[in-house]
Amino acid sequence: MSDLTGRSIAHYRVTAKLGEGGMGEVYRATDTKLKRDVAIKVLPIALAEDTERLARFEREAQLLAQLQHPNIASIYGLEESGGVRALVMELVEGPTLADRLESGALPLDQCVAISLQVAQALEEAHDKGIIHRDLKPQNIKAPVDGKVKVLDFGLAKAMDPEVGVASAASLARSPTMTAVHGTQLGVILGTAAYMAPEQARGGSVDKRADVWAFGVVLYEMLTGRALFAADTVTDTLAGVLKTEIDFSALPASTPAEIRRLVRRCLERNPKNRLHDIADARIVLEELNRSGEAGNGLPSPAAPPGGRSRRELAAWALALLATAVAVALLAGRLGAPRGVATEAPRVTRFAVAPEEKGIIQGYPALSPDGRTLVYSMLQEDGSAALWAHSFETGTSRRLPGTDGAEEPFWAPDGKQLGFFAVGQLKRLDLASGLTQNLHRVADPRGGTWTRDGDILCSVNSVAPILRISAGSGESRAATELASDKGEQSHRFPWALPGGGFVFTSTGAPGIRGIYWHGRGTSSWRRILPDLSRAVYDERGYLLWVRDGFLVAQRFDPETGELSGELLPLAEKIGENSQKTAESWFATSASGVVAFRQGARQWSELVWLDRKGATLGAVATPGTFNEPALSRDGRQVVVTISPPNESPNLWIYESSGLDRGRRLTFDAAGAESGIWSPDGRWVAYSSASEEGYRFFRKAADGSGEEELLFEAGSGGWVDSWSPDGGTLLFELFVPERGADLWLLPLDGQRQPVPFLETPANETHAAFSPDGRFVAYVSDEGGLAQIYVQTVSASGSRWQVSRDGGDWPAWSADGKELFYGGLDRVLYSVSIASLAPLTFGAQAPLFRLRTPQPAITSNRTFFEPSPDGRRFLVNQLVGSEGGDRIDVLMNWAPLAGQS
Repeated sequence: MSDLTGRSIAHYRVTAKLGEGGMGEVYRATDTKLKRDVAIKVLPIALAEDTERLARFEREAQLLAQLQHPNIASIYGLEESGGVRALVMELVEGPTLADRLESGALPLDQCVAISLQVAQALEEAHDKGIIHRDLKPQNIKAPVDGKVKVLDFGLAKAMDPEVGVASAASLARSPTMTAVHGTQLGVILGTAAYMAPEQARGGSVDKRADVWAFGVVLYEMLTGRALFAADTVTDTLAGVLKTEIDFSALPASTPAEIRRLVRRCLERNPKNRLHDIADARIVLEELNRSGEAGNGLPSPAAPPGGRSRRELAAWALALLATAVAVALLAGRLGAPRGVATEAPRVTRFAVAPEEKGIIQGYPALSPDGRTLVYSMLQEDGSAALWAHSFETGTSRRLPGTDGAEEPFWAPDGKQLGFFAVGQLKRLDLASGLTQNLHRVADPRGGTWTRDGDILCSVNSVAPILRISAGSGESRAATELASDKGEQSHRFPWALPGGGFVFTSTGAPGIRGIYWHGRGTSSWRRILPDLSRAVYDERGYLLWVRDGFLVAQRFDPETGELSGELLPLAEKIGENSQKTAESWFATSASGVVAFRQGARQWSELVWLDRKGATLGAVATPGTFNEPALSRDGRQVVVTISPPNESPNLWIYESSGLDRGRRLTFDAAGAESGIWSPDGRWVAYSSASEEGYRFFRKAADGSGEEELLFEAGSGGWVDSWSPDGGTLLFELFVPERGADLWLLPLDGQRQPVPFLETPANETHAAFSPDGRFVAYVSDEGGLAQIYVQTVSASGSRWQVSRDGGDWPAWSADGKELFYGGLDRVLYSVSIASLAPLTFGAQAPLFRLRTPQPAITSNRTFFEPSPDGRRFLVNQLVGSEGGDRIDVLMNWAPLAGQS
């Protein structure tokens, strides 16, 4: 390709050639619209002319463009002009880390500062499911002013035509550029030297490959020499796979923490390697704060050399347990009267599960701060509570907690409350005995008061209940202002003196954090944030604002906040399916626990009946409740951007990102469903006046038409095959969710279909209109039922072990649903007249949130031919596999 200097690509004027690499040529250019300099990577002809590779590259680039972090070079867009395809990126000036390493090893403080910023960048990407795959000094801009930028995230995967054994050809496709007159061999060797062993063998790659490359880079910064230097690709890869790593080459002044970190990153077996880059970040932050990285002294607590990996692990565990025990003891005993002592040092560390699985929701800290309890979903689909002791450093599964979530402690620390299998339960820790207290459908938090009651929210559209922890008797503690658009009260937290705080959801003017004083019949909004709020017994309220865990002085008797807002941690995770469920906990002894992770994203993908991916409809975003048109050509889906009202979009079901926005309602639009002829979309909208149903032409023409005002809460579920009736959920505060029918002709007067004390939701008409499949928790556990639409009311239970999200096949011969084990099941229908069910069979495991009867209507839709499924599946694991702990947190000096 000829030099593009002086030419324009779209509105970018190319001013100079910077270099070239496996991904093509790299130029400096000027953005003539925004008046800024950018970097332009021109794609090689082989990629630009390969339709399949180009499409995949564009999908990957769109995902990578979502990375926004101060230590990551941003991607601005993709452009095509005059037959040239180019990737537009942030232009980062200054030397690379490779340039700086040409002069030898870096000082220890600079090694820590640079590697910390690289770790922060990798953590941000890994939280979004993005792996770098080509981390090396050439990809790290490290100017002397200290601001590090990591380049070319994920582009190695984006441009690779296929996964296979590493070769010179594949290595040459590294996105890293060389100097204008550099050699392609330099690119190849540079990439190979930082490949993880499993990557070099052509095996599957996950975030641990980046951890390996990070370890190699850190080793080279400390020693000033290449770890796997060789003259050929073959020799370089052989070194990666077999050469013994000389850890004695690390400078004598290297702290023990850094030595251990390098060793853990450079474990050739990925199972034994450091599993999460966040753990490296924690080590480096501790060194940075302590100043140890700058004094050049080795750690006095370093273990003797020559230990086995098992011995080192045991030594590290014992050291951590001892440090934590000392910290706890210091916090409890305090200092003798009249003796001034230095405040206990703030300690931060991570707790990772000892078994494989996914941590669910927020943790709970015991009142004395010694024990951390959390819910974990294991690989076999079962969930339970685990208790981790800070003093011993060990974890154990708590008996009697199968299916448990959202744990909370009794004030005496001898009992736990939690929700499982449709019940609020209590666990006596000494005996291991559990007791069912109250039926719940889809819980939103609980708290144990000092007078022996439990405050909790039993579903997503409920007020707070006060339930006796002894008898299980209940009464309302709050009342919803449904006429003002209030949807729910959730995540209560008991305060000393008998009051409590809780979170309200619904219309913008009413949602936020509220204080309810003891003996009062009213409550007051104290904060506009949608977050759990937790009280620190030392006089502080903790909650999450814009992703930051913050604390502020709080008077539980008056509900007044005062003083400075204190940030404790950033990037606090949250459950995207349960509004305001932020993942943190605190105790009275100055211990804070939290899970970090960006808001969970999902993607719309086609899967076959075995769960194999067939293609994507949209790149990852905040999608909810996809619904296919009857012909299967279009999908309407709710998109819920952070801090914005949800609205509906329509995508073509074939191709990628062929979508357009359908609704522009400031109040929001959600739960869209199609009319049988595909001409209309009906949906729900929440405003300060309550919930309303509308329909709008699917082609976007004309104005929306008001169909019904549902009041306190309502969501459309299904449109009858004859087009004459809507089936919808109606929320009644004193009873829960019921199913109603809305005729679309005449006066449009709704009539009840199912109106019981239980919750009935997520309903779907059968293809012939004679039956309705729905979910009910009348027996405690949400199950799938089918009932006739006619007055006979004949009914069948379909699921056995719980289920949600029922969906009929287009021919009426199958009914699909999601099990509580997150497996997609198919139930054959032998006959519709009379209705006769056949065998039930599991199809594949769904990567979705836990089904919840009062949460999203569905996460999948079968295609018209029943051979594939459009699934709204989660991207990456939800919140990661660790809980960070901050011990001896104390308000800043000078706070009153």
